[in-house]
Amino acid sequence: MNPISSISGMDTSFNRILNYQTKRNEAAAQTDIQGTGVVLQKTQKTQKTLTPDEERDLALQKKRLQEASYDLEAIFVNMLLKEMRKSIGKTEMFHGGYAEEIWNDMLYDEYAKNIAKSNKFGMASMIYNQMEKYL
Repeated sequence: MNPISSISGMDTSFNRILNYQTKRNEAAAQTDIQGTGVVLQKTQKTQKTLTPDEERDLALQKKRLQEASYDLEAIFVNMLLKEMRKSIGKTEMFHGGYAEEIWNDMLYDEYAKNIAKSNKFGMASMIYNQMEKYL
């Protein structure tokens, strides 16, 4: 039987993609279980010793990556906040004009940075974990 049964109304091409990926995952698991070493060789990393300079450079790269991850999350959160702010109606009586718009932009930038640094959103840590492999 098909591992992913058809759901009425679901796109058939989407169904085919899911079935293909399921079969690939099962085949990879079987290769791993059989112990042929094909999958195991890809996952094993060789440990090489680093000089103190290389360790310092790696630590600096990791710090920069962490900061870039937070910055990217802050940009994303800022875009979310701007779209939410558009939904709030403004009255002519309390609208401060261009100066208020600049102040609001700066305020929402700080909100976004604080949300990103608080690690509650979680996007920065996911980005960092995915990109750390390539350092």
